[in-house]
Amino acid sequence: MRFSRIHLRYATAFLAFTPCVCLHSQSLPSIQKVSEQIALEVEKTGAKQILVAPQEGCLLDSSLCEQFESNLRSAVPRVNPEVQFVSRGDLLATIKNQGLVALDVYDKQVLVNVASDVGAEALVEENLAWQGDHYELQTQLYAAQTGQIKKQITAKVATSISGDEPLVYRDPESGISLIVSKRKTSGFRVFRYPDCVFCRMPDSWKRSGPRQSVALRMTITNEGQIQQIVVVRSSSQKAAEQTLEAVNGWRFKPAIDSDGNAFSARILVTLELTAPLCPAALPERGDPARVIVGPPGAFQPCPVLPSYYPPNHPGQF
Repeated sequence: MRFSRIHLRYATAFLAFTPCVCLHSQSLPSIQKVSEQIALEVEKTGAKQILVAPQEGCLLDSSLCEQFESNLRSAVPRVNPEVQFVSRGDLLATIKNQGLVALDVYDKQVLVNVASDVGAEALVEENLAWQGDHYELQTQLYAAQTGQIKKQITAKVATSISGDEPLVYRDPESGISLIVSKRKTSGFRVFRYPDCVFCRMPDSWKRSGPRQSVALRMTITNEGQIQQIVVVRSSSQKAAEQTLEAVNGWRFKPAIDSDGNAFSARILVTLELTAPLCPAALPERGDPARVIVGPPGAFQPCPVLPSYYPPNHPGQF
């Protein structure tokens, strides 16, 4: 799949972890069980080439995701010795060739989009996410050609993750960072996600009746500039083109780390138009459509308004 893009620069981020045989003092039985269940589900798909890839939540405690992948690589051949694994090097090369930033390798939708391009017939995604009072290992099995979810299996895990402030994972070569949420996405003393100052939807969307949906990945530099914009999901090519044109006028405040320093961050932005405009829910500024930045539950109720979801927010694609 090809991605719409403007002003792209390539990054060469090193993948934070590689498959290994590693032991975690707790939660080994639960992770072992999940890997064995996924191996059985892979067999049901008939896939002979599978891609196993982590999402950004795995950066919080890479040993758990490494353990799952190591167990899966042992379990799959026991079920079907003919199955082969797509290399992570091939995945990263494909992502770069399609105009994406290397850090996008952790994005759920990007992985679904490129899985078949690297020769995979099935995709297994893994992630770590906070679920109320515990962290959870989340795995999903997709049919690579259609992007259809075939199976979802989760397990409660004990982790080494501490604190509430998000992890800032910085790619040393590009200088761009991913912000990985932990247990909360607001209420920090200093830390701040990129803040949208002015992010209007395409004007044509305000007159549009049909549902429109576009997801973008972009870099917000430490000066608040928007770079490396890629459409990773769109309801139509026209909607993607209109969105890319509108983004030229967007303005952001940069992310701020816990020391008060601005830094460049790679983020996901979604725009949705699902119903006629509802003026009663519009912000006081009067912008009829703008990106709303904030924690889960803090967004305006109007379904027309686009939203920037912090990483790991359930509203992201």
